[in-house]
Amino acid sequence: MDVVDFWLGLGVDGFRLDAASHLIKREGSDCKHLPETHAIIKKIRAHIEKNNKDVILLTEADGLPEIIKEYFGNGDEAHLSYNFPLVKYFFRAIADGSFKINEEFMESVSRIPESCQWAIFLGHHDELPLRDAELLEHFDPERKFVFNNGLAMRLNNLLRGDEEKIRNAFKMLFETPGAPIIYYGAEIGMRNIELTKGEKDYRKALRGAFDWRAADMAVSDPNSLFSWIARLIRGAHSVQTPE
Repeated sequence: MDVVDFWLGLGVDGFRLDAASHLIKREGSDCKHLPETHAIIKKIRAHIEKNNKDVILLTEADGLPEIIKEYFGNGDEAHLSYNFPLVKYFFRAIADGSFKINEEFMESVSRIPESCQWAIFLGHHDELPLRDAELLEHFDPERKFVFNNGLAMRLNNLLRGDEEKIRNAFKMLFETPGAPIIYYGAEIGMRNIELTKGEKDYRKALRGAFDWRAADMAVSDPNSLFSWIARLIRGAHSVQTPE
């Protein structure tokens, strides 16, 4: 709690609880989703809410939706939790060209405490959980970016630079209930960086330096992907793809 208070004193807006499902270790278990883990998250939540009701907790916990939902508690644990199962449905919709999320799945994740929300995304700093053979074949047929049975690929790589598909993917993200997260660089079309010969941790390809030169050009161009996403975020009634 002293560490939490230190960062709160510096004015942070929230905490991401990395690998929240593994917070507690217990001999003889797989150390995942233990009851003690939920107890400590409740304790952190109660502590920060005493004087910092605007500070949020975001948990990273993988698993089936009903398991991840438990990290919301009764509205007394995390405010936000990554919706990892949704990623598979996002990219199935992209692969089949419909850009429509499975309604039955969305119904299964809709019943959460009123004060909580899913964190939804199209990419992040680790491999995407696209373990389905059909999705692997569609997005990485040469298996160049397979890591831990997922894909370590940025959105631009996954969609082979097709800006229309990229825009449709972002539109789908913002039309889906949840709190959308954009991984840095996706808004300007950044691609995986080249790795050194023999490098095996493909996640590093996702974590290259931000391209400020490309960003400056994108900001000044009203027809750029960046400008289009900015209008989408502002809630423009009609978002048109330039000719």
